[in-house]
This record gives sequence, C-alpha cells and structure tokens, in this order.
Amino acid sequence: MPATKLPIWISLSCLILLSLTLGSPPCQGHDIEDEYAFASHLIATKDYNEALLSLRRYTLFSDNEPQVTKARFVAGSIYDILKRHDRATVCFLELANDPAQQPNYREHAAFMALQSMFQDKDLASFHIQLDALNDTVGHLSVQGESYRRYLKGFLGVYAGSRELTAMLPTESENPDLNNHSQKLKDQFEFWDSHPEKSPAVAGVLSTLIPGAGQFYNGRYWDGGVALGVVLGGSYWTYDLFDRGDDSWGWTVGVITGLLYFGQIRNAVIDAVKINEGNELEFKQNLVND
Repeated sequence: MPATKLPIWISLSCLILLSLTLGSPPCQGHDIEDEYAFASHLIATKDYNEALLSLRRYTLFSDNEPQVTKARFVAGSIYDILKRHDRATVCFLELANDPAQQPNYREHAAFMALQSMFQDKDLASFHIQLDALNDTVGHLSVQGESYRRYLKGFLGVYAGSRELTAMLPTESENPDLNNHSQKLKDQFEFWDSHPEKSPAVAGVLSTLIPGAGQFYNGRYWDGGVALGVVLGGSYWTYDLFDRGDDSWGWTVGVITGLLYFGQIRNAVIDAVKINEGNELEFKQNLVND
C-alpha cells in the first residue's frame, strides 16, 4: 500500500520551523554575548577545541562587530597554539584582506598571518604573502611599515643575513617592537660572533695526536678513548712484531690503523654536527621567543 503523502501546508510548516531553528543562536537560555565569556573560560582551562567551536558560534550569530573581530583574532591564536599554523594563517589573512576592518586591525592581522606562515616553515609563501600584504595594507600607517621591516629583519636573523637584519626597526612608535628588534639584533650579533668548530682543525689535530680533535670538539671522553686505543694498539703491534709473531702483528696493526683513521673521521663529522646542532638550537629558540 503506497505511503500517504503529507499535505503541502505541513511540509511548508516543517521547512519554516527548520529555518527558524537553524537561524537562531544555538545557545538557549542566555544571550549570545555569553558565548564569548564561555569561550574565555574554555581557553583558561586549555580546552582549545571546544573554545574554537564556541568562538565560531559567536562570530556567526553576534552583532557586536568589534567583539567579533577580537574573537576571530583569538581563534587564529588558538590555531597557532595547537600548531595548526595553516588554519591560523587563513584566519589572519581573512582579517588582513577585509576592508571593513580598521587599519590597525588589518595590519596586525597581516603581521600575525606572516608569523603563522613562518612557524609553518612555509618560507616560499612567506615571501609571496609579504609582498602581497605590503600592497594590500602597506599604505595604511607608518606603524605598518615598521611591522614589515621587523618581519624582514626577523627573516634575516633566521637566515643569517646581516643586510636583512639591519632592517629591524629600533625607532618606531611601538616600544615593544623596538625592544624586541633590539633583542633580535643582540641575538644575531652573539650568534654571528660565536666561534664555530672547524672540521679541518679537528681533522688535523686528530691526525697529529689521536683523540686531540675530539678534545677540541669538547668530547673529552671520546678523545681519551681514541688516544688510549690507538696508542695501546700501536704498542701491542710493535710488541708482537718484536716477538716475531708477524701474523698477529699484521692483524692488530691493521685494526689499529683503521681505528686511527676512524677517529680522524669521527672528529671531522662531530665538528660538523656540533655546528649544525648549535644553529638548530639558535633557530628554535628564535622562533619560540
């Protein structure tokens, strides 16, 4: 038996009821502005995913435009905390490219977007967007120019470019930007003057005196072991030949020779790894700061 069709007025009533339900704020029993306070509470308890949902509801249903803008900034910052830098970049770029926003908000959003791109290690997009945002918000204020100089200088410190580092602003209208720029310059000068381990020197030292290259690298235990093994093996080889045991003499001699060349190789490799490790630590601290 075929199903009875619903009268058309019932279908229309259901559709209207559904539309009203979807169009009304999802929080019942309190004003939509309470949703922002609830999101703040969730952030304080580090429930970031729920906070994002609450902020999303607030931006959809609130008519308080200044607070909505703030909520969008907060959402982008939460994405950065969660290391979802691609999503943070999208949030901030939407604000930076929104002509309805105040100039200072757009500039700050552009700054935050580039910072998120940098943390996402998307340096190609960083360069492209830096130029694009310069065209979009570059004319808005003098402070915006200071932000862009800061970003280029920051990239210079990260890449080891003294030319870009010189662009860091230390006389802008923003004292916080000045202080942080000076801190970055100091960090760059310290790193630039920080003595690196020379792989060539480590190799030569280990060639002249076994283990000396490891001592140069600060690996004192490794240097002591290398010195003891090579000297001990050399003496044992001499003693075996002196007693006429040529078979064992050649065996121990070859092994000692391999260990001798091995400790030279290790000294060179360790010098390279130490330099790379120090550079990585410097860059990681730079990004964290």
